Amino acid sequence: MMTREKFKDLIYKMQESNEFYDKLYDLGIDTINCKYLEYAGIFFDELMRSEFGEDGLDLISWWLYEDVDHKIYESDDNAPEWFWPDEKIDRNVIADLNNIDDLYNYLTEGGRDEINEE
Repeated sequence: MMTREKFKDLIYKMQESNEFYDKLYDLGIDTINCKYLEYAGIFFDELMRSEFGEDGLDLISWWLYEDVDHKIYESDDNAPEWFWPDEKIDRNVIADLNNIDDLYNYLTEGGRDEINEE
């Protein structure tokens, strides 16, 4: 199992890599088709998939790339699947993953298993 420190280090390095992409883009350098710059993301995804499975990788990608409040809510068949940024959500929070330590705990301490059982 990956340690908390290694997980956080890899997440922070991926965030730095993403910031570098953004800086290059701001300078007018389009790196979208540069396979050499994509290798870090490919390796990162494979490592996270092997450690946390496909669902874990999806959760980590959501956490890294979606600019939203990182909370998981109780499922409700009558509620929409997504909400506007300022919209009030009338469901109970299952997991608040805004903190990287909470994300790691959720991935490693069975939080996903509890949700999958519902």
